[in-house]
Amino acid sequence: MLFAALPDALAATRVALVVVPWEHSALRAKLYLQGAPSAVDGASAARPALSEAAQAWAVTKDSESAAVLRAFSERYSGTVYAELARARLNENEIESEARQRPPSPRRESVAKQRFDGLWRGTWEGSHCARTGGEWAIFVDGTAARHQSGAVGSVSASADLAIDVPSKLNPSLKLRFKIKLSGDAGKGTFQAIGHPCKGTAVLNRSPHTTAAGSPK
Repeated sequence: MLFAALPDALAATRVALVVVPWEHSALRAKLYLQGAPSAVDGASAARPALSEAAQAWAVTKDSESAAVLRAFSERYSGTVYAELARARLNENEIESEARQRPPSPRRESVAKQRFDGLWRGTWEGSHCARTGGEWAIFVDGTAARHQSGAVGSVSASADLAIDVPSKLNPSLKLRFKIKLSGDAGKGTFQAIGHPCKGTAVLNRSPHTTAAGSPK
């Protein structure tokens, strides 16, 4: 405080010659035996140089080790790279938790979710005992049932396949392949070992019983 105030006090007297009492300390200015310290030395001692943190981050940023990232954030605390290290650590923890989480229960098949119910439609054929008629299928999950007792299937890709016996000749089987989409379906049928073949369509109905068979 004294060496800071003394020069101002001397200047305030405005005299050419000033008698200054003897004193054994450097009251007019700071005295350094080995040179004045740099203005940035204090900041440098408090935290590492930014360039050092940047270089260290370049080799640390892809690390998946929680210990390495924590050590980095503590070593270079106060730099933007420490914030990046903490963010990276958080991302790694989230990814690790996701990998360790048990898989969710298997979803029901697409057919189970989308196509359950009674489907009614018509068919048209050539080289058959009849040229057309009505038919119906009841879908329950991946199973497709006809009133005759015939059982078919509905795949996850929405393909319905079923062999239906002919009404006029039960030993003759008609193989239907229908593509379902929403509440409608269309496809073809072919008699096994017989030239009878044709096209068929289906539409989902609110009713709950299946009836009808082509031919």
